[in-house]
Amino acid sequence: MLGRVLSTHAANNLSALPDAPLHCVTQGHGSDGAFRAQIGLPGHQVPRWAAGTKLRYVICAETFPHPEDAALAASNLAQAIDQFADVPVTFEEVTRNTKAHFRVVYKDPVCADEANVLASAFFPNRGPRNTRTLHIYALAFRKRHIGSQVQVLAHEVGHILGLRHEFAPESAECRSFTYGRRNPDSIMSYPADWSTAKVTQQDIDELRGLYLDTRLFLQDDAGDDWHFQTITPRPFLYPYENTRRNWGFMAAFWSFRRFQRHQQGNATAR
Repeated sequence: MLGRVLSTHAANNLSALPDAPLHCVTQGHGSDGAFRAQIGLPGHQVPRWAAGTKLRYVICAETFPHPEDAALAASNLAQAIDQFADVPVTFEEVTRNTKAHFRVVYKDPVCADEANVLASAFFPNRGPRNTRTLHIYALAFRKRHIGSQVQVLAHEVGHILGLRHEFAPESAECRSFTYGRRNPDSIMSYPADWSTAKVTQQDIDELRGLYLDTRLFLQDDAGDDWHFQTITPRPFLYPYENTRRNWGFMAAFWSFRRFQRHQQGNATAR
């Protein structure tokens, strides 16, 4: 199942199942725009990037505790993105002082609601730059979860491409509908073990269908029309989040990234 589209009237935090101890908060609707998804769409809108869009992103390495953490997150995000290679939207990591369409930021939890959060992202939008932030929380670097960080980030990339949680409700309070078939194995579900999660072929096929759909609108089972909002994103220059980090810290980060890419290149050549 793809694109369980939420109306702008949703008020609840839909991010977690009752018994899910670890989750992302991308489908939450909090007032803090930098840390919650920003839908910002009037009526029944289906947001998607324009087919062929290249989403450029910047790793805000200075927000991470150590250069190694930032480099690991960058490498894991690249691996997560690779799982969506057949989707008509591509991604490119750019250097820190280059304009980008979204940023990647480390975040410590600041309230009880964030204590069990691994990551949060955003849906396609035209909003200001801070509404396009992928947050990776401290919990994702703990020993218990660091081995499944690629899978967690693949889940967040799904949100960035427009996917909602597989279990998003279809209620009057939060209108949604199913594009395609339900998929309990989707990367957008909450697995009991994140290390077993993966992007399925159904995820890819339905994402391709969404992006290549030429209809002006979709119709749900209730007969309501949902209109596509196709977005060509504007790039921004993201200012440094932590000016106390010196050039040595950033140089160490890029040194780790070069080493990672060299290792990946060697592995590909074998």
